[in-house]
Amino acid sequence: MAKGSDKLTYILGILILGFVAWQLIGYILPDNKEYKNGDALLDAVIKNSGGFERWDSIKSLQFEKEFGLYAANGATEIARKEAHDYTLSNGTQRMISWHQDSTQTLLKQDETTYTKYVNKIIDSTTSSESIKTSIQAGSFVIGLPFTLKDANAKLVYQGVQQFQDQNAYLLQVEYANSQDVWKLYYEEKSLNWLGYWVKTTDHYSLIVNEELVQINGFTLPKIRKSYRVDSLQNIEYLRAAYNYSNYQIDL
Repeated sequence: MAKGSDKLTYILGILILGFVAWQLIGYILPDNKEYKNGDALLDAVIKNSGGFERWDSIKSLQFEKEFGLYAANGATEIARKEAHDYTLSNGTQRMISWHQDSTQTLLKQDETTYTKYVNKIIDSTTSSESIKTSIQAGSFVIGLPFTLKDANAKLVYQGVQQFQDQNAYLLQVEYANSQDVWKLYYEEKSLNWLGYWVKTTDHYSLIVNEELVQINGFTLPKIRKSYRVDSLQNIEYLRAAYNYSNYQIDL
């Protein structure tokens, strides 16, 4: 009887050792998926974020963006809460408005016309091009990764790299007629957007998505911080902090 018991113990031991070895091999060996190119990675990220066709079918999008902009010494340069209202059916209309003390400001896009109002009066001192840049910058970032579907964008998949002590897929993006370089990082397991690094003509920025939110099946930013950094992503100071809320999406 003892011999049978010893044999059973031996078999159980072998099975347990085999299971532990299998677990260790699975832990040690990389299980990340490799993508053929930047387009393949972007397609996977877009699918994970809600799908391009669904995003492209949005009729209207509203949200609030509260942010602070800071100087290198920590002084606050701007602190305000904006209301964003985008109508994307039957033409494109975007409005960004905020109150500062007794002043109400509105930036408005109506198709290809860009206008700024201060206390409901047209501000002719601000160029149309400047207003356009402000509106498009805001809508571009809130639309990532969907806004990367652009014929002028060169997408390069750069494998798995570290971002804020996490493994992340790296997608590098450059645009025709622009010297800017974007490096966007997506978490290896979930494909959630961790953040991005941007090289412009005069500085480097590192933006970290501290919290994301699910709205109508789309993954959108909730809390985000932007840092001025060097070329190696070493943080120099906090440049901006953002809080997005009260999303409303009409499909």
